[in-house]
Amino acid sequence: MYSVWYQSVLHRFSFPVVSTEMALLFSVRTWGYHQVPASGGLLIIANHQSFLDPVLVGMAVRRRVVYLARKTLFRNPFFRWLIKSYGAIPIDQEKPTTEGIRTAVELLRRGEGVVIFPEGERTPHGQMLELKPGVTLLVRRGQVPLLPVGIAGAFEVWPRHQLLPRLCPLWSRQPCSLRSRNSLTSADTPRASASTESHSVQMREAKPLRRGIAVVVGPPIPFESLRELGHEELLQRLTAVLREVWHQAESRRLPCPQ
Repeated sequence: MYSVWYQSVLHRFSFPVVSTEMALLFSVRTWGYHQVPASGGLLIIANHQSFLDPVLVGMAVRRRVVYLARKTLFRNPFFRWLIKSYGAIPIDQEKPTTEGIRTAVELLRRGEGVVIFPEGERTPHGQMLELKPGVTLLVRRGQVPLLPVGIAGAFEVWPRHQLLPRLCPLWSRQPCSLRSRNSLTSADTPRASASTESHSVQMREAKPLRRGIAVVVGPPIPFESLRELGHEELLQRLTAVLREVWHQAESRRLPCPQ
């Protein structure tokens, strides 16, 4: 991983440029920055909709952070250099006790902010996937506050089956995709849980159609309130918290004209 000095300088100079470009080209808006602790160890969890998500989380929290990224993303030399420049750490989701987790815990205890996408992969259908159990291990070992971040609209802009993102400029009044989230059917969500399927029905019925990307930062959760929870209880708590900020983000997306 590159030095903290290098990452700090890169973050300081690239943040205003990237944020402006994302707002203009993808209609990105963020809420909740005031809830982000300015310093100290912080575990940031976010739902995973597209390749844009690390940038979106960085825009929302504004603080320099490091990311746990799927190890397969490091195969491409250029992309490996790019994500490592911004503090990405390779991790194997199927083996949560590997070096990536240990490095993340060390960073948390040194006062760094660490971002993890606990679903482990980008959603294939726009709905949240079940969280990987390894996230609870990181919560327990890190013993730092937890910060939930909800992302909505990034799936429409750049779904995983699409090679390049679809522009959704701020000056446009059209939806970002021909097939909005409101048109999803149950066949589109084979891995969704019953609660997620119920939410899909609500989303299909929601009006008006929405466009752009919204990112919402929820209030930090003290580790002390999670310490006594069992594995399943903790996983359910994290799922509920992450689903709530995702719903909030969805409701804050720009409405499309009828």
